Amino acid sequence: LTDGMGNTADFRHACLILTSNLGNRPAALQAVDGDLTPGKDPNTAGLLQAVRAALPVELLGRLDATVPFSRLSVEDLEQIVDLKLQDLAQRIPQVQALTATDAARRWLAEHVWSPDYGARELDRVLRSDLEPLLADELWSHTGNQAPQRLRVELATPEGPLALLPVG
Repeated sequence: LTDGMGNTADFRHACLILTSNLGNRPAALQAVDGDLTPGKDPNTAGLLQAVRAALPVELLGRLDATVPFSRLSVEDLEQIVDLKLQDLAQRIPQVQALTATDAARRWLAEHVWSPDYGARELDRVLRSDLEPLLADELWSHTGNQAPQRLRVELATPEGPLALLPVG
């Protein structure tokens, strides 16, 4: 393969993975009886029908496999929340640990889940709702020992988020 600049790449031993949200299009959803239940196994035949309708035959003929995935459940998203909080804590030297209460984790998971985007909104919500709280907490301890362990909680049962030092 040669790009526009004349650089050549060898793809003989490459594995390309294509992802899509074709399973969330109306035709595919009808094929799974319109069931948007998170964690439900997809109707493979209906999903493959949606893929065939959307992609050209020339591309489909070059694919070795098509692997459908189940929609994320709220429990899956709660685990993703924990992973994202760990990643955020690792990026900030002053934070040793960043955890969430069960209620905050559940609120985040339910708040970001959508049949169209899965967990994609989680990063945006963490940036807009949590990172400013984290910045305020760290800024308020400038010159002092910043709290090393922080916990995400709900300010009220309906949200928004709150950030409290632990210990």
